Amino acid sequence: MQTHFTKEKLAEGWTEVASFDNGELVAYRGDMGGLLRIIDTESGHDILELFGNPRTASIEDAEAKAKKLMTAQPGE
Repeated sequence: MQTHFTKEKLAEGWTEVASFDNGELVAYRGDMGGLLRIIDTESGHDILELFGNPRTASIEDAEAKAKKLMTAQPGE
């Protein structure tokens, strides 16, 4: 079961760090703890949740990790 995120829920305690596929996927960093989530904006689900959300040290680190995850090739 995946956690559902609304725009309102993400506005409280999450900072947007990157956007992909014309805004269909948006990466957010938790303001407390630095957890990275990539949200499918149509469904409101975190696409990383089932595989583990990485922790990040800063906004820049979160952006770099999100970009690396979103550009990874199968098998990497």
